[in-house]
Amino acid sequence: MKPISSTWILVIHSFLGCLFLTNTCPLCAQLAWRTKTVEVKSSLENTKAEGSFTFQNVGNYPIQIMEVKTSCGCTTASLTGKIFQPKENGTIEVTMDTTSKLGTLEKYIGVSTDDPHTPNVQLCFRVILPELIKVVPTFLYWKPQDRSSKSIRVQVMDNLPVKLIKVSSDNDSFDVSWKTMKPSGHYEISIAPKKSVGGEKAVVTLMSDYPREQPHVFYIFAQVRDDL
Repeated sequence: MKPISSTWILVIHSFLGCLFLTNTCPLCAQLAWRTKTVEVKSSLENTKAEGSFTFQNVGNYPIQIMEVKTSCGCTTASLTGKIFQPKENGTIEVTMDTTSKLGTLEKYIGVSTDDPHTPNVQLCFRVILPELIKVVPTFLYWKPQDRSSKSIRVQVMDNLPVKLIKVSSDNDSFDVSWKTMKPSGHYEISIAPKKSVGGEKAVVTLMSDYPREQPHVFYIFAQVRDDL
């Protein structure tokens, strides 16, 4: 028997390679996302923020989306269809309830598919809301036996039509007072423990007058700590 030439060996390898790719082509199916992070800006007047994630099945085999789940009850996600053919596009619409929320918020959407390569995908929906009031600092600590008064600065941001109307504590063991400063929109809050005993703590609530239907509240945390 004549030995097999190197040319025939290459032909056989090429044939087997093509056969392997043909048999495994279903595994090539996958979803390509335009972006996995969507960022939107909203205003204080809005009670919800909306965004969308678009994708395409760039493989050659259908992909089924098994589940779409959000990381928070304030966020919902809806899907256009469940099975996506090759080259077919799809969209996940996301809505976040922004009532009484401020600042930058991030919620995550988990997408589960039957794609053997990447069965799970995590999307990020970021909503940027204006800062209504800046409070510095938000945590105050004392050592035992220390009854000194400490101050917090409060500032209304961007000349918004907001006023601080009430400051209260959930623990009478702390003295809390506040006053309006100049320029307009600035406040100073003073807090001092009446009896500086380790473990004593309080939550100080700052209530604004905005919006009228459901005013925003802010919190300061005060505590006497033995480990300082």
